[in-house]
Amino acid sequence: MLKTRVPVLALLALSLGGCGDNRGPAVTDPIGPEPSYRISDAPESSGPVVFRTTDDQGVFLIPDDRAGLTAYIGVLEPMSVFCNFALPITVTPTELQLLFKPNGQLGWHAEGRDLPIYVYDISTTDFCGGALSDDHIIATGTVRLRMEDRNFELPDPNVAPSYGYTATGTVTLVSGGTAHVNGTVQWKINGAPGVRALSRLNLTKGR
Repeated sequence: MLKTRVPVLALLALSLGGCGDNRGPAVTDPIGPEPSYRISDAPESSGPVVFRTTDDQGVFLIPDDRAGLTAYIGVLEPMSVFCNFALPITVTPTELQLLFKPNGQLGWHAEGRDLPIYVYDISTTDFCGGALSDDHIIATGTVRLRMEDRNFELPDPNVAPSYGYTATGTVTLVSGGTAHVNGTVQWKINGAPGVRALSRLNLTKGR
C-alpha cells in the first residue's frame, strides 16, 4: 500500500528514535480502504478480550554490531527511498492482535508473511543518516516476522519499556546465490542516550 512517511516515521520515532527528519511529506499519497476490525465476543470472565486488525504502518529494523549488518523489513523500496520524503513507499501489511487482559494488562502480537527485506553490510541505528545507501545492500528477499509484547505499556519516564521481534526467510545475495536469514532484536527505550538494541542477525549461505 502506498503511504506517506508521517505515521510510519511517527512509529519509528516513538519506538526506535531513528529516521529523524523534520520535513513534512511533499505529497499526500492515496490510501486504500480502511482496515477491518474484529473483536471477540467471549464473556469478560472467560479471559482476555481479543482485538484483531491489519497494521499497514509496520517498518522493522534489526542492526547487529557483531555481524556488521542491518536488516530493514516491511517496505518494498530500499531505505534510500524510505528516507526520501518526495517519493512514495509501499508498506506490506501485518496481522495485528491486541489482548485486553482482565488484570488490565495489554498484550500485543503482530505477524507478517512474505515481508520484503533488505540486508546491508553495515550496522547502524541512525537509519536515515545516509549509511544505509543502496551500494551497501548485500541481499534482498522475503521473511516471516513475529512481534510479541506480553505486557505492552505506553512510554513512561519511570519505566524502561522494551519489545522485540524475530524474522526468518530466504534472500538472494548480490554476490550470487541464496542464503537463509535469521534475525532477532529486543529494543529497549530508556531515555538518554535513547534506544538500545539487543540483537542478532545471521546470513547462512545455501549450498
